[in-house]
Amino acid sequence: MRFPVRAAGIVDFLSFVPFNLMQASDRTSMANSLELRAPFVSKNLVLALLNISSKNKFSKRYNKRLLVEGLSDILPEFILTQTKKPFNPPMRGIILANIGVVRAYLCDDNHSRVLQLLSKDFGENEVKAFELGKCDNSTYLRVLASLECWLRKTYPATISTV
Repeated sequence: MRFPVRAAGIVDFLSFVPFNLMQASDRTSMANSLELRAPFVSKNLVLALLNISSKNKFSKRYNKRLLVEGLSDILPEFILTQTKKPFNPPMRGIILANIGVVRAYLCDDNHSRVLQLLSKDFGENEVKAFELGKCDNSTYLRVLASLECWLRKTYPATISTV
């Protein structure tokens, strides 16, 4: 098992990390005037980790065994055993602050491409439900608004629902 895991690590190190993770974090931070320090991005550290056997890297108890065991004397157990949590932007607040734009994108019968694909009242019902606090469908509204933006750029004329 050592070689497939090591090979996957090398492929990630040579492709996914520099051309996806590093590039995306660099562009995102620069676009927002932020100074970013990516943790654990050291060539020497990565090369050393590639030489450690797979059985010493993985465990059923921890996702990142070496990191967790290396910090076990410093950090409390409840931090070491937490599950992975994604970063979720405050989508509800973002949509609320831009509800006029969202409404224009999703409720305008004359311009909305999404309404040409879905029922006429669909956008209005989703926006109303959000505004009235019936549900927090802010992520859904963001996806619909993004789809609308893409459809307007890709299909500037009316969409055929054939």
